[in-house]
Amino acid sequence: MEPSASTSSGPDHAAIARFIEQQILSGSRALAGGAQSHVYVYVDPAGRYAVKIPRGNPLWGWVERWIIRRERSIYARLEGLPGIPRCHGLVDGRYLVLDYVEGESFRAAQTRLDPAHPFFEQLREIIEAVHARGVAHTDLKRKDNLLVQAGDTPCIVDFGAAMVRGGNPLSRGLFRIARQFDRNAWIKLKYDGYRNITPDDRAHLHRLGIERASHWIKRRLRHLRRALSKKKDRSR
Repeated sequence: MEPSASTSSGPDHAAIARFIEQQILSGSRALAGGAQSHVYVYVDPAGRYAVKIPRGNPLWGWVERWIIRRERSIYARLEGLPGIPRCHGLVDGRYLVLDYVEGESFRAAQTRLDPAHPFFEQLREIIEAVHARGVAHTDLKRKDNLLVQAGDTPCIVDFGAAMVRGGNPLSRGLFRIARQFDRNAWIKLKYDGYRNITPDDRAHLHRLGIERASHWIKRRLRHLRRALSKKKDRSR
């Protein structure tokens, strides 16, 4: 079901457009940002909202706008799922409006969430429900894409890099790979790595070649940075 452009209980889209233009003109700092977008918080009598806007790259602006519109269609697929912010459509075809989710990033909360915490089973259920709608997030290893709400319940945000299952064999095959990315990410988040995994959870794990290669490259880069840092310290 496609979310409507606005509802009687939702935000005023014209007011949001004015708000965003004011934030941009005044140079106000965004709440958060990524490679393609910024996020601002908008408050009106109807509620509190997160407004995601393209960064405005002069060379890749059309790509950023396409990503925002695509993300809106993904939220429409996921409408009504627990643990996913409600989407209120697009403003001016380029500003994505979502319910603002109160909570802290998983990065900040992870030290108090041991593997036995109910949070992780709830997260697994949300991930499987997202997959059942034909969507794979693909970037859950980025801990800021996972929020811990009051009562230690999970909420997944930022579907800009998500993959949608198509009807042709290639798309279905890529979706299966993307789905496994999410399951592996769940394991890594739960155990803070891939060690000491219970047999039941290990059944969900299948590390892909691309993940192993990425991990090897990151490890080598860390070693290189440490070596360069030590060399710099010795030269002082």
